[in-house]
Amino acid sequence: MQTYQQLLETKLKTRWEPIDPIYTPIHPALQETIARAVAFKELELSVASFLESASKRDLPVDEYGWKLMASNQHDEEVHDIALSKLAASLPFYTDRPEVLQIKSQFEDLANRCHPIEVARTLESGVFFVCLGILRVLGSVATRNVASDVLRDEAIHVATNTQIAKSLGVYNQYPQLERLRRDAVAWLTEELLPDRIPAAYAKYDQSFWLSKNFSGKDMENEVTKATYMAFFEVDRRNQPVYN
Repeated sequence: MQTYQQLLETKLKTRWEPIDPIYTPIHPALQETIARAVAFKELELSVASFLESASKRDLPVDEYGWKLMASNQHDEEVHDIALSKLAASLPFYTDRPEVLQIKSQFEDLANRCHPIEVARTLESGVFFVCLGILRVLGSVATRNVASDVLRDEAIHVATNTQIAKSLGVYNQYPQLERLRRDAVAWLTEELLPDRIPAAYAKYDQSFWLSKNFSGKDMENEVTKATYMAFFEVDRRNQPVYN
């Protein structure tokens, strides 16, 4: 298990900036699912508010942990910008009112459960799925944006998992897990065996619902996605790092 200092140092080595992606084709049968995954950008700032609320409490973290919490909160604002730019680049994208309903439910639970556990569950159990979908079912542009966001989210989940375990609230809210599963079920409901293209058959709805995306599962699966060499990619879709 990495210390808060180690997690913070890792973050500082991988800072990045949002880009203006250029649309590259996505299989028509997958566009609805891609749009739904991007629509969950609406919850990025909700997570920031959960972290802010948690930071006002007495948390079992050292000085590096507090710095990490503040940095993670700022990341959510960057993610909101990056995913909004991605949404603007997709000709088939429209906001989904269902996501706003899901957002409201998570925000309600954050008032009744510890906000650090709500943030952890949302990031590891919903955001990881969204980002995985953007990487294995999307295009060069969606993969690159998702990859940058995923690196941050891995740090967030590691941070929040340590805090949640120290507080004794890790996996202690059944209603939170039910909401997470319902959110993923809606996100992936178009990925049924008779609808998903044969080339992507492994990644049907049952795949995403069966996984416990707490860390290594997602890392192992999404890194198997096919990548193009940098010289094959429009330079406007290439990541920008500090």
